[in-house]
Amino acid sequence: MTEDLGEGGASLLLEAELPMGCRLGLLFFAFAEGEIVESEGRVVFSQGRDRETFYYDVEFIQLTPGHLASLLKVLPQEKSFRRQAVRIPITLQVSCQVVGTDIPLLEGRTHDISRIGVQLILPMTLAAQTPLEITLHDLQKERIPAVVRWVNPLDDGSGHFSHGVEFTEGPLAPDIFSKLVLGAFTKARHESS
Repeated sequence: MTEDLGEGGASLLLEAELPMGCRLGLLFFAFAEGEIVESEGRVVFSQGRDRETFYYDVEFIQLTPGHLASLLKVLPQEKSFRRQAVRIPITLQVSCQVVGTDIPLLEGRTHDISRIGVQLILPMTLAAQTPLEITLHDLQKERIPAVVRWVNPLDDGSGHFSHGVEFTEGPLAPDIFSKLVLGAFTKARHESS
């Protein structure tokens, strides 16, 4: 079953345990629309739900123009629900510099991340279209230019705000993204053991 589907990938529930990076041949059936989508994909996130069901985020590798057209027909048309890239739910420490202002460096964390953007949890609200430079501490590389696309207050009583942020110089390179995700999961496993 798919739990989520977008132009860049899908979230799947399967009864088989698969390793990270595993390549899959995928065939999606949208019976109501009469569409079939065929693609090759790669597992970029996995998590066991119970002993018999596993959750995976899969990034599309090969998607022909014809199958992309079929996929676009079955995706929800509301932009807020259209997944353009697989989001990985990991927590990373970040620093954000608001470009062109005297706002001090903001320290926060990620809620999830994809190759095209990140959901940030920050201690103050930033307006949509605010330009940022983001440093992901685990990457230890120079700042990544980005822009705020949306903001919502958290309902957990923390006084923090959730921001949807898009990288403005294009997607993160696949090798950098994989290294970031694998590093975060390795760190989380060590901390939990």
